Amino acid sequence: MNPIFTAANEDNLKGYSYKEFVNQFDNICKEHLETGRAQAFAFIVYDFNSATHEVLKSHGVFTELDRLSGKEITVFYLDGQLKQQRIIQNRLYRNFNSILLKLTNQGIQSIPFIVFFDFTDGNLTNFKRYSIRDDEKFILHDLSKAINEKLKHIKRSQKIGLVASLKKSLGKMIRRTPAIVYVEFIKLLFKDIVEYLK
Repeated sequence: MNPIFTAANEDNLKGYSYKEFVNQFDNICKEHLETGRAQAFAFIVYDFNSATHEVLKSHGVFTELDRLSGKEITVFYLDGQLKQQRIIQNRLYRNFNSILLKLTNQGIQSIPFIVFFDFTDGNLTNFKRYSIRDDEKFILHDLSKAINEKLKHIKRSQKIGLVASLKKSLGKMIRRTPAIVYVEFIKLLFKDIVEYLK
């Protein structure tokens, strides 16, 4: 969990100032990828008059979501004073809505929501949005469910990448040695993996 502070960081949470985040977003993403702090990213957008705002201020909720997202997902959200946030949050909502409509043909009906994305070669890709019910009984559940879905997707992608890497390595070995030795080996090696990935 990485708050973006538009006011003083009174809770001493790790995060970024709003200006730093806006000016350094690509560098933050690159650094998190290179240092193993994240494989994907997310942004929580909510109204500062909402229950979501109050729930995200809870240290228990923050800790639980931070633990869950771990080193796989960096989750950004705005944190600050109510008066300063309304305009920013409304713009953020409109901007995300515009971007998501353009990229995925999926508009956002209302806030709050969490949107996940990948950062690859300086580009943001693979946007996926999940709605959050703005009720204190459901907010943590909805955020946890969305984060878990993204974590499952990351693990599936890693397995597919591993299979592709193994195929490439085996392809090099096959060219250097008799193919007949590896035919059955390849069938056995990929049998369970291929079934698992279906």
